[in-house]
Amino acid sequence: MYPEKHWRKLRGETVNKQYYLEEYLGCGGYGAVYKADEVIKDDFIREVAIKVIALEEDEIKAKKQLNEIRAAANLLHENIIRSYTVGCCEVKEDEYLFIVMEIATITLEKKLKTAKLSITEVQKIVQATAAVLNYLHNSDPRKVHRDIKPANLLYAADKWKVSDLGLLREMGTNSLRTQDIKGTPSYVPPESYQGVVGTGWDMWSLGIMTAEILTGTLPFTGNTDQELMKKIMEEQPEIDWSKIPEPFTEIVRGCLEKDRANRWTAEQVLTALA
Repeated sequence: MYPEKHWRKLRGETVNKQYYLEEYLGCGGYGAVYKADEVIKDDFIREVAIKVIALEEDEIKAKKQLNEIRAAANLLHENIIRSYTVGCCEVKEDEYLFIVMEIATITLEKKLKTAKLSITEVQKIVQATAAVLNYLHNSDPRKVHRDIKPANLLYAADKWKVSDLGLLREMGTNSLRTQDIKGTPSYVPPESYQGVVGTGWDMWSLGIMTAEILTGTLPFTGNTDQELMKKIMEEQPEIDWSKIPEPFTEIVRGCLEKDRANRWTAEQVLTALA
């Protein structure tokens, strides 16, 4: 895991002799995203987004990492950010994985800071996200995104699209148990603290995000990780319900059921918005 200053220093470098990292857009725990120019033999082809990811040092883990990224990149849905290619590269003597993707105009996170969304726009966002989750949760094998939040909703090609499938987990017929709790703390469900990963994880995150979009605040906050965990596991969400119209009230309540067995599915959300 590299600090942000490491990722910022890659701006201006070239990936795979083809992608010039023109602008640093941001980083997470395992990689960074850049706006890049795709160039072949000095000819400009198109503008793209490129995610550069720290490569696992262990050879077996690195192969697994590449397979997971390739699987995520192969997902096809009109509301998933399109991936063009995946590969390995060396930049400044360090090895990385990279994903070349379609470029977006804005993230939902930035949009919420600059404008109040209409109910029609909110419906489009929730509908698009639920459609992607329905696709992932009903694919074979089932998949869980694990990091649904405004920063991972992008506007591209006149649609709201889900991005950053780097935490994607493939499931069998049942929930997984893991020691590796990933995701963004304010958006993770109660069962994540027991290491349980299932489709209900994404539905909880969708409920949190929907409430945040409509009220401007997160339903669960804490001064420390421990305080936040206690609230998520034991307390009811702090939501100004007067700001949430139907059918979103029903959707948020359904998605924020503490018991994942009673939590709404993506299909139920789509039905409520139909």
